[in-house]
Amino acid sequence: MEIKRIDNIGIGAKDVERLVSFYEQTLGLDAEVSSWGGTVHIGNADLFIFPTEETASGKPRGITLEENPRGIDHISIEVEDIETACRELEQRGLRFPGPIEGDASQFRYRGFPDPEGNMFYIVQQAPDG
Repeated sequence: MEIKRIDNIGIGAKDVERLVSFYEQTLGLDAEVSSWGGTVHIGNADLFIFPTEETASGKPRGITLEENPRGIDHISIEVEDIETACRELEQRGLRFPGPIEGDASQFRYRGFPDPEGNMFYIVQQAPDG
């Protein structure tokens, strides 16, 4: 068996339209809503947003990985310039709970929750050389 790629990551949401709108309006991603849920396109993979009334049990996820519960923890989105990306997201109304981590010569990241509490990270790879 040859695995080609991750096709989609499923995210259960209480309000599918609100969550899809966040990904479209705040993150600037292509998305659509249908009668069965929503699809958000990120590069060569999709987020499948489906309706659920269930709530996660236990402690909510945060930006400190070691303190989070087991299971799928976050989704990271790579950008070319993290400062520019963060400024654009803040202009769209996103509030980051913490600063950019890492210095300019290293891998850098900044985390934030979506409206349903799913953790996302904007990441910038370390420069070559």
